[in-house]
Amino acid sequence: MNSYVIVLSQHRAKLIWVWLLAQTKLIEICRLVAQSKLSEGKHEEALPAAHCLLYTSIDVHGPNTIQLIPAYLLLAEANMGLDNLAAVAELLSQAEWAVLKSPESGPLIQHQLHRSLGRFHTSAGNLEDALYHFANDIYFASEEYGLDSIATSKGYFLMADIFVRQGKVLIGRSLYSKVAQTWHNHLSGLLKTHVKIPQNCDVSSDSFYGAYCLINYVKQSSNIKTKHILTILRAAENTEKCHHLSILCHAPNVQPRAPLTYK
Repeated sequence: MNSYVIVLSQHRAKLIWVWLLAQTKLIEICRLVAQSKLSEGKHEEALPAAHCLLYTSIDVHGPNTIQLIPAYLLLAEANMGLDNLAAVAELLSQAEWAVLKSPESGPLIQHQLHRSLGRFHTSAGNLEDALYHFANDIYFASEEYGLDSIATSKGYFLMADIFVRQGKVLIGRSLYSKVAQTWHNHLSGLLKTHVKIPQNCDVSSDSFYGAYCLINYVKQSSNIKTKHILTILRAAENTEKCHHLSILCHAPNVQPRAPLTYK
């Protein structure tokens, strides 16, 4: 009898393990689908996957747990895109409550929550509240990714938008400039790891590196026609612009429909 109970318990434990594994995979699939739809601007199509993510996460982790926050934030973003601000407020309130009940929540969760709250208050017209949350967003993103990361730069960009709306254009321009410099450094670093540079050349020079990448891309690219690159080159007034343009042109799947210009 005892051996039968042991076998039954082991079988039950195995079934629970298989169920948890399947639910965990479903959670990941729903999250990726919802994020993909939102990145494409298809907010209504993101709702089913986000709802499935929430319900499955509740089944696995229980209600009001920190593991539900990604689902709340994705649902909030989808509803924000549909201008359903009442639903957004409710979802973000639940996310805040889950964070308050989980003191162990790290900077990643805090950064994501404050960014969503900032965007909500921006949509609602509460610009001072939005600035407060974007400031917290930048703080926690800096803790998680670093001060000069592209993830942190999105917070600066959103904050710059608020300052421009308030008429504080100089502050906004300063923040936009920081965002542009962060992305410039990031893309420059990516190029330097993917483009073979001759040993006798000074890669610290923007003038060399921009021209070199541009020429290299003209030779190798099948996506952008040479005449489009030459149009860019003629339009650029200095080597720094060539450098910025070369980074953009070197990005994958860039297929301009008309000759590009740089102003």
